[in-house]
Amino acid sequence: MCFSRILLSGYKFGTMQQWLEEDFSDFWAPSSPDMNHLDYGVWSYVEIRSCAVPHPSYDALKTFAEKQWASMSKGRVVKVCAAFRPRLKPM
Repeated sequence: MCFSRILLSGYKFGTMQQWLEEDFSDFWAPSSPDMNHLDYGVWSYVEIRSCAVPHPSYDALKTFAEKQWASMSKGRVVKVCAAFRPRLKPM
């Protein structure tokens, strides 16, 4: 189940947030790294490479990070996604 703040108006978002708190209070945190393959498998890849060298400006860092993202191999993405499924089983 996925809920996006972007898709909900202020009123609906508040209602949805209340419903989630009441009905899913024992649910895992949405920002849990174990439940987000981007956190443990993708962002770290981009971050390690982007921060390995100094950049003269924010724009230079952003451009470099975007290039790292774009150059990520399909094989890496497949491995990250494959490793994600076993993390769901304990939940």
